[in-house]
Amino acid sequence: MRIPETEGERNAASASEEHLTAGQVLRIVRLLGMLRLPADSWTRTDRALERLEEDVIAGAGLFSAALVGEVEDAASGHRILRAGASPAVPPPDPVRERLNRMIHALTEQVEQGDDHTER
Repeated sequence: MRIPETEGERNAASASEEHLTAGQVLRIVRLLGMLRLPADSWTRTDRALERLEEDVIAGAGLFSAALVGEVEDAASGHRILRAGASPAVPPPDPVRERLNRMIHALTEQVEQGDDHTER
């Protein structure tokens, strides 16, 4: 028999399923900086990153898992390139600058304890 959850535990579980913490998003953003993608993939990824950056700069602390998923989707699926396809390249300068701004903001949120992780 399962022990019933308290309301707080249910709310925390619900929030963690729908949102990511600053620390979780920070890990994803750092990984994005190490990817090599075709140029058109970076264009799609940057559009998704732009929306996420707005939340990061605003200091939201918890971030929409759906929005982070859009970024991941834009950056995925391009690991196998066809002959003649544009070559995979590291993030172009504007994307790298956006990633760096996000890394600094997210690191600050984590260091200030705005990470919303369980302690």
